[in-house]
Amino acid sequence: MRLLSIALKNIAGNWWRSLSLGLFVFLTSFILIVFNSLFMTVTGNMQDALINSLTGHVQIRSEFTEEEDMLAMKTSWTELHFSSCSDLEGITAVLNSKRLDYTQRVRTNATLIKGVEQDYAMIIGHDPKEAHYRLAFGLEQGRYLSPSATGEVVLASYFAEQLQISVGETIQAVSEAGSVSLTVVGIGDVQMLSMFGYNAVFTDLESARVLAGYESGEATDVIVFVPESDQTKEVFTQLDAELQGVTLSVWEDMGGFVFNGISVYQGMGFIFILVLMVIVSILIINLVFMMGMERRQEIGTLKAIGYSRKDIIQIFLGEILIIAVAFCSLGIAAGSGLVLALSNIGFEFGPPIDFMMGKVFYIQYDFKLIFPMAAIVLLFTLVAALWPSWHAATLDPVKTLRD
Repeated sequence: MRLLSIALKNIAGNWWRSLSLGLFVFLTSFILIVFNSLFMTVTGNMQDALINSLTGHVQIRSEFTEEEDMLAMKTSWTELHFSSCSDLEGITAVLNSKRLDYTQRVRTNATLIKGVEQDYAMIIGHDPKEAHYRLAFGLEQGRYLSPSATGEVVLASYFAEQLQISVGETIQAVSEAGSVSLTVVGIGDVQMLSMFGYNAVFTDLESARVLAGYESGEATDVIVFVPESDQTKEVFTQLDAELQGVTLSVWEDMGGFVFNGISVYQGMGFIFILVLMVIVSILIINLVFMMGMERRQEIGTLKAIGYSRKDIIQIFLGEILIIAVAFCSLGIAAGSGLVLALSNIGFEFGPPIDFMMGKVFYIQYDFKLIFPMAAIVLLFTLVAALWPSWHAATLDPVKTLRD
């Protein structure tokens, strides 16, 4: 208590330096909360787009398949193993017993042809009643696939430009196994993923089966969606224990180079935190060092009346900790308040920012950020204060009093 009392008196007596240190801590905490909310929202939205448009949370496929990247465009898709009707019956029985949200998919590669123009694409056939892809695919023209019609296709804007086609026109899709005529009903992009070269083409299951050479009821994948991404591992473990003769993968494994792009954004967030904390640590070291120099006589007096080097260090660190906790709390509260206020406002972006942020961006706040961000700020602050505190405690009391 005695050392704490001295620390509090020093804070009050040297309020300008204390306020300066507190301001650094406040701004650091504020910036960390706001920018981490921004980074987490962007990466979270990209993950959701990947899950909803392509991978789902868990993918179930034939035990003989070896491919790990659902976007592998070099694969000969006629050689892909698929699940038969009897296999799918067993899979769906287990999924129904667990009341999981799932859908069948047929993935195949085909050449899209319009007149003399043509391009190579991965086509995803799925139940048109399944609406997850709509959450990720932003329409620029037209509509989504009809729940009851066949022979329709929704194209990425890249293919619409390459083939010089618009909504209402017909294209020919040709594969090694067959060909179909598809009417373009919608043009758009998978928001936040098209910049990674993911140009989606969606059609119905039956049209995709023709291109893949499958019989009715056969599929390459069964895609499972869980309510929260945090439940993915748990659901994967349960299904892996009950399903035999299949291969299961989670979305991180199947996202391929798109998931690597998401990892880049996560890495940018970590680098930002590291750079910010290094800068703040340097400022804190200088500030605490100056505080020690300004209080040379006070330190000399304390040592002369019996305070040890350890006591001096504890007094300095006590001051730093009190200031850091108070202003870190204020910074986190202010940053959280700003993010929560902005979370109800949709920010509209045009190209090229919309490729990264989405056409309409809502920042999201996660209360789980509070304790990690507070721990990072307090830890770096205390570590930065150690050396100048130790330096102040090693001053010669005779010399400081003489000065």
